[in-house]
Amino acid sequence: MALQAKSRGMNSTQPINRRKDIILFITWRQNQMVTERQDVPKEFTRTGNTDHRGVIHPVEDKKIFQYGTAGFRADSSLLPFIVYRMGYLAGLRSRFLNKAIGVMITASHNPENDNGVKLIDPKGEMLEASWEKAANEIVNCTDHEFPTVYRAMESEFAAAESDHARVLSAYDSRPSSEYLQTALFNGVKLSKSQFKSFDLLTTPQLHYIVRCENDPNYGPPDEGGYYQTFAGAFNAMLKLTDCGTHYSPTLHLDCSNGVGASKFRQLASRLTDGILNVVLINEKGPLNEKCGADFVKIAQTFPNGFEKIEVLQRCASFDGDADRLVYFYRNTNGNFVLLDGDKIAVLIAKYLHEQLVGAGLDKKLSLVVVQTGYANGNSTKYIREKMGLEVKMVPTGVKHLHHEACKYDLGVYFEANGHGTVTFSERFRKFVFRYPQSHIRSLKGISDLLLALTLHQQRSFPVCGIFSIATNLSNNYFKGLEVKMVPTGVKHLHHEACKYDVGVYFEANGHGTVTFSERFRKFVFSENSGEGIELKRLRCFSTLINEVVGDAMTDLLAVEILLRHYDWTIDDWANQLYLDSPSCQLKVKVNDRSIFKTTFDEMTCLEPKGLQDAIDALIASNGQGRSFVRPSGTEDIVRVYAEGSSAENARELAEKVADAIRTITDSADGK
Repeated sequence: MALQAKSRGMNSTQPINRRKDIILFITWRQNQMVTERQDVPKEFTRTGNTDHRGVIHPVEDKKIFQYGTAGFRADSSLLPFIVYRMGYLAGLRSRFLNKAIGVMITASHNPENDNGVKLIDPKGEMLEASWEKAANEIVNCTDHEFPTVYRAMESEFAAAESDHARVLSAYDSRPSSEYLQTALFNGVKLSKSQFKSFDLLTTPQLHYIVRCENDPNYGPPDEGGYYQTFAGAFNAMLKLTDCGTHYSPTLHLDCSNGVGASKFRQLASRLTDGILNVVLINEKGPLNEKCGADFVKIAQTFPNGFEKIEVLQRCASFDGDADRLVYFYRNTNGNFVLLDGDKIAVLIAKYLHEQLVGAGLDKKLSLVVVQTGYANGNSTKYIREKMGLEVKMVPTGVKHLHHEACKYDLGVYFEANGHGTVTFSERFRKFVFRYPQSHIRSLKGISDLLLALTLHQQRSFPVCGIFSIATNLSNNYFKGLEVKMVPTGVKHLHHEACKYDVGVYFEANGHGTVTFSERFRKFVFSENSGEGIELKRLRCFSTLINEVVGDAMTDLLAVEILLRHYDWTIDDWANQLYLDSPSCQLKVKVNDRSIFKTTFDEMTCLEPKGLQDAIDALIASNGQGRSFVRPSGTEDIVRVYAEGSSAENARELAEKVADAIRTITDSADGK
């Protein structure tokens, strides 16, 4: 039987033999795939994967990578093909949402030879979980499969091109970072999206810029706007914060030899002179080598350059990309003392709670502290029992903390490693960024203009920004305002406008202005306008914190303002809230981690049966303390956390729990 066949490159339809037809089709398809693979520069394929030194590092097809909370991280030599493919995915997601997407090239606290890549969604948050599957699929396919995979994704998610699709990128100070951005650019180009690089930035700076790019009312979408916003908020907070005799403006800052050094220097240059004297240490050198927040937290010792630090001198550490912050000092006994993310969370929650009470909003707005099981037990106890605040426990991971925090009007979360922030609801903003309703009514309904003016003041917009905000909000915010009609002519317009507290007039030809009464000025600019200082502090503080993501630089400014407010030394901070319960962490190797099941918050082990009963018995016999276990998400180990009356006691409890795990798993394995 003859077949009719028309193949690409053939000018006519003709009967051909079935076997020849199959051979012809296979030959044509092989040639087509070669052409498709030529879309990808050889150095950004698995087989030709080439690092920043020009050395080829082929990556076997069986090598599997997993997108996690931090994106993809690995030795930098493995990343060029991964970053290229993530560039394509970022462009595709941007087309799918018709919004800007961010891509950060960093490995944070990892060694200098490592690197990584992660996507940032439009509001500055982490990549939506459902797209992590797409990231894994596109990275783990072979070179042969890649054209089929990416075109299938394009058909599914973004068949049509978008005029507004754009990818914003930045990178940290690693030797491989700039080269990897070249791979990223080529991947974005394949997606037919726009690309803009901000070059060297901290990770939180890019998160903030992505948020601003998609929401112009949030702030100027560039590095200068970042400094303008947060330095302006800090300087505004200073005017609302008295300083006593105990707080010292001197701070020694370990910059981890990372990008945070140069960026904090730029931020500090915009702060009010003489208010904060920061001595930068570890500005240049091997990234994260015996320095940085992660080293200080894990090693529980001073970083390089701090060996001779004076007693009671306040010190802090950033990590490599400046999204983690911890404090430390040498006490009067000469010992190292750490103030980690738990201490920062309690300090901030204490301040916010006091301001809410002072403003009369503590019963109207919800304030919650979100923690994981790794938060020190004494911090949780202090928040609940001494401060009377609610604590929500969630699984380990920033995405769980941030998601839970966003459910409340004010959500405070910090991991013990120093990564965290505060989130504020729209309801909070309506309370805090509007003046009291009694005053609004007395001013003929100008609350919406006051809101715009407040946003202008607190976000440090240029003057023209008021009008862009007003325009964007007009449909929702300016309904119901009174309109007065007058005869043609500026004199009539101006005369009528001056009769009101705020009068806005513009002729169609573009001539016009806004008039303000003396009563308006007294209300808006007077310290005695009836608005309490607590409300002003809440307003400024919500601007000082980079709520988009944990940000070491803005978190540091917040901590310094609060220590100034309480007139505390670092020793006061360490001892006047709560004392850490000694803790210990261990890892236990198991044959199959999947048999371990826990409750949502990971605090109770549901399976294997009997393990939680054994843990409870060990805690009871220990007299005090706590312990929990959770399986690793990436390897066959079970993590053990324990707290006790002393470091030795905590380790003893942890080891007994580890033995219980081994006993139960050996029994399950039939040993």
